[in-house]
Amino acid sequence: MTIKTLTDIKSAHAKVRKELDIIKVVSDDLGTPTKVTGNDSLWCCPFHSENSPSFGVHSQMQIFKCFGCHRGGDVVSWTQNLYGLTWPESIYLLAVKYGIDISAFERPPTEEEITKNRYINICDQAAKFCCTALFHNKALLDWYKSDTGFTAEQIVDHEVGWTQSTDTLIRHLFTIIPGLTQDDVDRLEFTNKLMWNNSLVYPIKDASGKTLRFYNKPLSPPPDFGGKYVGTSSRHPLFTHKLLYGFHLVRRDLRLNKYSIRVVEGQKAAIASSGVAMMGSALHEEQIRLLQEHQIKEVIIAFDGDAAGRAASVRLLDDVSLMDNMNVLVARMPDDTQPDDLAKSKGLPALTKIFKDAI
Repeated sequence: MTIKTLTDIKSAHAKVRKELDIIKVVSDDLGTPTKVTGNDSLWCCPFHSENSPSFGVHSQMQIFKCFGCHRGGDVVSWTQNLYGLTWPESIYLLAVKYGIDISAFERPPTEEEITKNRYINICDQAAKFCCTALFHNKALLDWYKSDTGFTAEQIVDHEVGWTQSTDTLIRHLFTIIPGLTQDDVDRLEFTNKLMWNNSLVYPIKDASGKTLRFYNKPLSPPPDFGGKYVGTSSRHPLFTHKLLYGFHLVRRDLRLNKYSIRVVEGQKAAIASSGVAMMGSALHEEQIRLLQEHQIKEVIIAFDGDAAGRAASVRLLDDVSLMDNMNVLVARMPDDTQPDDLAKSKGLPALTKIFKDAI
């Protein structure tokens, strides 16, 4: 869903709330109420398990309230909670779904925003090309599946890819992107040979699934390469700290998972654990804000089972004060193991137990 720019979110919110009957919206989402008493329509709560309905919607006040898990709010809050959306996304979804005109509260995109959206499209196309290239390279795909234990579905969901060379990628982009310039290619760092020559490609997407960055693993790095991965730099025009690898997938099931989320260090660990990766050993303030915007209630963090991971667990205490209204737990990995290694060697139930035993 494309989110336009609202100049007055509060007024758009007010118009959507005024023109919609929350009973109809909730009924469209959940079906016929289990029970109707006066102004109250009752359902079993979609946010927690229960046998008798404690989730009520009041027709006169136009609000919902669950007396079991205590979630509540108006029609926009309902949509935000049900679908794991941000406040503006919820307003747009309702406006589009029910034909409400909120154009009076929008403005045309700026030149800077047009350029940003163009860069996002280029990165999206690069991610798709690399994912297709991985699946066309059967030997490499078979090796990757064997090495990680991942299924084809997991690989496609995360759009993991491979690129033969920076030249191959750039030629493809020039073929399919109208008006692409060498300056665009340079700014988006597609000329970085270490990053794009024979590398596994991990697109880093925002909450809505748009590709903003890449974090790649060179398969034949030079002898002096000291790391495992190389990512787009802070000079990249789309760079932001407000990203968690895999969050665009996890947020689709926030309601089913009771707004609990697993947070790990790296991309492979995120894929294996059906969680998100901080892409490092510490949560950035912007990443915490992303979790808060999506009303995450529980964060289960599993650092790698090495000295750096244990040190990161201690440093996490400095971040807890920023994580308002979140229950923070730490899952201890066995020594010298990572979540993806454990899932591959011991099976997914063993990894699930690690998260279940978090303290």
